[in-house]
Amino acid sequence: MGFDSLFVSRIDFEDLAERKRTKNMEFVWYTSPLNLRNRSSLFTQVTYDGYYAPNGYVFDSGSSSSLKVSELDAVHFLKIIKLRAQSYKSKHILVPMGSDFGYKNAETWFQYLDPLIKAANEIGSPGFQINFLYSTPSCYTYYVNKEKLTYEMKKDDFLPYSVPPSAFWTGYYTTRGGFKKFIKLAGQILQACKQISIFMDLTDSFYHVNALRDAMGIMQHHDAVTGTQKKHVLKDYCQLLSNGTHECQYVLSRAYRKFWGVSDSDVPYVTSQFCPDLNISTCHVTEGRSQFLVTLYNTLSWPVSIDVRFPVQFKQMTVTNWNGDEVPYQIVPVHEHIKRIPERVSNVDSELVMLTRLPPMSISTFVVKPHEDEVATVHYEDNYGLNKHLVIQNEVDLVYKIPATNNNLRLKENEQTDVTYFIVQAWTSSSVTQNPVSYLRHICRSLSLLSFYQSILASTYRQPNLV
Repeated sequence: MGFDSLFVSRIDFEDLAERKRTKNMEFVWYTSPLNLRNRSSLFTQVTYDGYYAPNGYVFDSGSSSSLKVSELDAVHFLKIIKLRAQSYKSKHILVPMGSDFGYKNAETWFQYLDPLIKAANEIGSPGFQINFLYSTPSCYTYYVNKEKLTYEMKKDDFLPYSVPPSAFWTGYYTTRGGFKKFIKLAGQILQACKQISIFMDLTDSFYHVNALRDAMGIMQHHDAVTGTQKKHVLKDYCQLLSNGTHECQYVLSRAYRKFWGVSDSDVPYVTSQFCPDLNISTCHVTEGRSQFLVTLYNTLSWPVSIDVRFPVQFKQMTVTNWNGDEVPYQIVPVHEHIKRIPERVSNVDSELVMLTRLPPMSISTFVVKPHEDEVATVHYEDNYGLNKHLVIQNEVDLVYKIPATNNNLRLKENEQTDVTYFIVQAWTSSSVTQNPVSYLRHICRSLSLLSFYQSILASTYRQPNLV
């Protein structure tokens, strides 16, 4: 990554004590000895007392007027530096100033540090030539390197990291795995959200995109993505990610409608829906509808091949790309372990798996519908709040009664519930009036087409279950 040096603040307490005793607080770390070999060498220092200022020298809590530097303060500070120098080979000593939540008022710090440095340089120490100055890690590394000292080589890592008397910090890479996955997938959604909002010229989407951008910034904290936070903090992090993700889903939905050329008047019928539970093989769109679109977006600048899988209710399907070409797929059973997951509420026991080749930074849409040999059932949900759960089958015998006294088509939902619905039609053609069955077929085709536009997205995540 181009680093010249690395400064580590925390290692195992026994390792730290031994390094202080043997003057090995600085060393050359071969971070990848088997693969990168010498190219992975990195000058590394373990700081003497973490990233904290010496005890008693955190100035942020008091006011600048109450902080006065005495000669005793300067003498005590000199003693601290002499003690630290015994653990380092170099004649240069790095002293971090600040602390966790203790460097909020820079003016107070400098109003105390300026006279402290001046007093310490004036007092000096017999037999110990010393010069205090403000510096940076980069400057420190430069002057240590000029000394051309020989340092110990290190080829392993620092884990597990223990603290006295018997506590261990470990599992950074596995702790709260569901949360780590949530962060990763939210990052993918954010990348897609940022790109598509620009490509589709959604000029008023900044607020929505920024909600997830801010949440992802917080997730980079060393107690966030590592999973080392307390439980109530974890819940807050998940809430931030969930809110931000929903804001980006709104942006993606708008972008897809614009991409498909859907007008505002079609919005109640043509919507993008997300399936956050695909990792447990659950998706209300693919399970509840026989025909739908699967829309995928590749955020990368090169083509990728990925397996896309989602639960389906039929054993034979037809999958085509936007050009009408058939896409190979397989119907596979849902694994028994997946079926037994408590949060999974689904009776579907099959998944459709298809291999897709996605062009770089582009939208790809696939049409999924039952094979001709299957009996197709189209579930159409009226978003205006009428005729909820209406089911229309592509079978003529679904028409149980067409009253002669009005222009309503009466449809029966199923034999079990004996629920009927009415579709009001304005008969304007004598041929349609004489042959309402042919018109019903036209309605079924129209509803099937609308059902196509109930889409799911490949950017699927699942918020971890918090108990």
